[in-house]
Amino acid sequence: MKKLIIATVLFLIAGSVFSQNFQKGNLLGVHHITVTLDPDVSMNQFLDAINTLWIPAIEKLWSGSKLYIIKGIRGEQENGYGILYQFETEADRDKYFKEDGTLTDEGNANVEKMTPVNEKMDKLGNWSSAYTDWLIL
Repeated sequence: MKKLIIATVLFLIAGSVFSQNFQKGNLLGVHHITVTLDPDVSMNQFLDAINTLWIPAIEKLWSGSKLYIIKGIRGEQENGYGILYQFETEADRDKYFKEDGTLTDEGNANVEKMTPVNEKMDKLGNWSSAYTDWLIL
């Protein structure tokens, strides 16, 4: 019984430490991506590289951000892919992006730092995106 109680407490602590909640004032950028894979590269390889290489590098450089790869399972974008950007606030986003969507000086500096990661991603394929930013009310 003691082990069950300890295990339950540890599970609850781990869940609260590692859970990520959306909160009022968070900004969500929803990017629908169109992927063109290089020959002999599978979508799973590409998605794995985004999750293990590209997203961690972005999150390290772009403070206040959390990113997720998403897949459409129903509706207009069924079987499509996207990237969900979560910024704690609009101000966090605005450090890197101007109102017209172009990069700020800090955003450009971060893109430069991403060059080695982006070169690895370019060997797998490329993607373009269209986005909408959403504010949680």
